[in-house]
Amino acid sequence: YQEFGFDVTLVREGAEPAIAAVAPVTLKAGTKEQQIRIVGANFPSGLKVEDISLGEGVSARKILSVSPSEVVVSADIAADVVPG
Repeated sequence: YQEFGFDVTLVREGAEPAIAAVAPVTLKAGTKEQQIRIVGANFPSGLKVEDISLGEGVSARKILSVSPSEVVVSADIAADVVPG
């Protein structure tokens, strides 16, 4: 019979920080102060903007909020960022 749906792999949560999702999933080149949500587990309360890497051409400018399960940052996306 036909099965429709997602293949799911479960992983037990550990003590280390882990990222489950990032939203939005697309960013527009040349955007300033884009809000980005990082959802996961075990994020440290003392997280600094220098600790966050969003990839080449995307710069985290400030942390808007931090909880053990979510970080919200404001980021700038370069106008010449390479897609991917």
